[in-house]
Amino acid sequence: MRATAWMTLVLVASGCGDLDDDAADAGTEDAEGEVSRPECATDACTDHFAVAQTIDYVFPDDAGTLDGFDIDGRVSDEDDTEGCNQQDYVSADGREGIDSQSSILMRLLMDINGEAIDGYTKTAIADGDLLMVTGIEGVDDPMDDDCVIVSAFPVVGSPFLGTDGLIAANQTFDPHPDHPIERSECASMKDGVVTGGPFESIMPIYIVQLSVDVRVHDTHIRAELHDDGSMDVLSGGGAETDQLFELVLQSGEAAEIALATATLDSLADLEPNEEGQCQQLSQTMTMAATPAFLF
Repeated sequence: MRATAWMTLVLVASGCGDLDDDAADAGTEDAEGEVSRPECATDACTDHFAVAQTIDYVFPDDAGTLDGFDIDGRVSDEDDTEGCNQQDYVSADGREGIDSQSSILMRLLMDINGEAIDGYTKTAIADGDLLMVTGIEGVDDPMDDDCVIVSAFPVVGSPFLGTDGLIAANQTFDPHPDHPIERSECASMKDGVVTGGPFESIMPIYIVQLSVDVRVHDTHIRAELHDDGSMDVLSGGGAETDQLFELVLQSGEAAEIALATATLDSLADLEPNEEGQCQQLSQTMTMAATPAFLF
């Protein structure tokens, strides 16, 4: 079961776009065009960071609807070659074009591994192998703000766990030394909820024999900021199938490699190449995040 176990972990992790020309309005661009913290309108401007205590996959509800994001800006069905003939979801509030094909793959993996999937993710978080932070920077008003910056990035550290087995609040972590923080363009916050993206994010997987920096393209984040600094986060994006294949191959179990490879080929739905084969797999996940600090 090792191949499906580690593929489950990386799919959950990578559920965590290029910055456009309007990004300069959101903050300060450095020499490489990266967006930094925005200018503050008040002296009380604050930054908020929260590290994920739990990471869970999003599945369709009983009515077949799914909360997520339209990552590719298309409403696709079985006849849409630009969406690799994959049927998009509709959200409960009627938004069309929701991309989350890996929910099908995750359901298959859950049928194989059962409740063990939750254990893989919880262990990786508790051991400090899967530490993802969501940032909301330049907040003038934590309820309503017309310009904040959103980010999602890996950190390193040895987390202290509370009696509930979850990462305790208000710990300090180091940003990952090999992966600079990528930020969204200016996003508005309404009633304590901000939706930002697209931007690039990354999840380094260096566990046991696995070693791949999983790139997630066109990352979208919806984060609800609570009074205590915690966040409820919904994240979506596209993971490169080549990197997912590489992780499966590193696990080294032939039967499961064949199953996972065939499933990835059949479900990929983003970034078709000249031959019409999609190069990315869309995914959506939720995180319950506790307040944290950065060195």
